[in-house]
Formats: sequence, C-alpha cells, structure tokens
Amino acid sequence: MANNEEKEEKEEGGGGGEDKDDYNEQEDTTYYPTSGRNRTKSTDAAQAQRAEVTELLFGLIMLFYTEDIVNNRPASTLLVYFNDILRFSADYKSYLPARSYTSYLVGLVYVQRFLFLEYVILTREYPLLGILLRLRVS
Repeated sequence: MANNEEKEEKEEGGGGGEDKDDYNEQEDTTYYPTSGRNRTKSTDAAQAQRAEVTELLFGLIMLFYTEDIVNNRPASTLLVYFNDILRFSADYKSYLPARSYTSYLVGLVYVQRFLFLEYVILTREYPLLGILLRLRVS
C-alpha cells in the first residue's frame, strides 16, 4: 500500500526528490557542436566536399551572369531566356502579367549583387576555378 502512495506522489510531481531511474530514462537530445580537435575524418571530408561544390556552383552562376551577348541580342543569354520562361502561364497559352513573376527577378538581382561583390572583391581563393586571391595594396 505504501508503494502505491509513493508512485502516486511521483506521478503528481511530489515525493521530495528525483529518482535516478527516471533521469536515466530521459534521452538527452541537446546538440553540442564539436570543436576542431574532436572532428572526425568523415566530417572534414564532408566539409571539403561541400566547399568544392559551393565553389563550382559559384563558378557556374558567375558564368551565367557574365555570359557574352551574341550578335547584339540580349535574348541569346540564359538569364534572359529564363526570364521569358517565367512569363508563361501554367497552360502555356498566354503570358502572365509582370506582377506575377517580378518577385522572382527581384530575388535573383538581389543575390546577384552579392555574388558580383564576391567576384570583384575576393574574400578567398577559388583554386578549382583558377581564380587567385588578389594582392592587397596599402
């Protein structure tokens, strides 16, 4: 009988102290970031692979942004072509009004400004792209 009363007190939050068994049953899901010394080789390899993919993606995007205009026709570039595709309606029978796709273009131009800044004022080298860090002149 006394055991049943103790169980009821624990369930109600009473009982005075915490039971060690109850604490061990709870799983600790807190994220603790590791320091550089505790990293595993797989984590370093994943970060190196992520950096390589990011660098190649930066090169591809800058290739699109700096694409040459052929025969004085801006429609020959991929970005203008992409803009034209955004204009189509879902059934491809008509064009959408400009307000329907302008927000996509604004986001594209917004990100483009930062990428051009990185391209002009390099913060690091891009060895896979053959872009070296420029010397700083004081």
